[in-house]
Amino acid sequence: MTLRGALMCGGLCVVAAGAAMAVTAPAGDRSADIALPTNQLSPPVNSDVQRQMSADSQDLAQFKDRHGLWHVGLWNELTGTPVRAFGEPVQVVQGAVTEQTVAAAAERFIDANRDMFRIGMDELELVQIRLRRDTYYVFFQQVYNGTPVYNSVVNVKIDTQGRLFAFGSEVHPEVAVHPWPAISEAQAEMSAINGLTFDAGTDQTRTEGMVVMPVPWEDGYGYFLTYEVDVAFAGEGTGYVAYVNAADGEILWRYSKEFHINFTGNTDGPVVLDDDPFPARLKEAGAV
Repeated sequence: MTLRGALMCGGLCVVAAGAAMAVTAPAGDRSADIALPTNQLSPPVNSDVQRQMSADSQDLAQFKDRHGLWHVGLWNELTGTPVRAFGEPVQVVQGAVTEQTVAAAAERFIDANRDMFRIGMDELELVQIRLRRDTYYVFFQQVYNGTPVYNSVVNVKIDTQGRLFAFGSEVHPEVAVHPWPAISEAQAEMSAINGLTFDAGTDQTRTEGMVVMPVPWEDGYGYFLTYEVDVAFAGEGTGYVAYVNAADGEILWRYSKEFHINFTGNTDGPVVLDDDPFPARLKEAGAV
């Protein structure tokens, strides 16, 4: 699973509209999974902190002065970015509303409000724009020295009249890692299969690319340059994805690609896995 050119999602994402559905891990042995330590999971949301951040944000106050009533429904308390914001529509597209004009308008909007987003287009890449009903969903991926930052996106919603009515910033303004790996792809692939029953004659490993992995601590984030390695087993419809520290070969995270899906009805929207340690992560929606 490559990370550039697509929004990132561990496991499987589908979209459910009017359907009964459950997404669960398989009942079989998952002892080869390597989870992020519990103190590294996404921090809990503190409602008092959320309210205080909205009250203290001068950037949000200035934005409201220019554009009317807007509300931040969720802040990232460690990075100070508005994860979900919505309010009075702002006309951002003049003339014809197309994917091209919507994307250009979203880029201008982000750069014009980079203090609030805590990032500008010089650190973002457009990875997806899609039209669903009467709304364009525009997604940008944060990159650091050309390397994607895992689960670090900006999203903008613009209606078919060219009005922006929602946005979110899940970026890492303080990201910093050494830009060069200390181990090779081959060494990373050897680390990725450590502890797995792996047949070199039939099974395969493939390095999908490099990713900056943000790991949340109690009072901030640690950042690691990692290899994303795909492990595929012959004759089976599953395997593993591993993120290997490019500095020392340690597996920071490894999870099975196998999940069970039980649903009835049509599917058309994103679903987040219960055991996903980064629940805000999204991927391009698809039909199942």
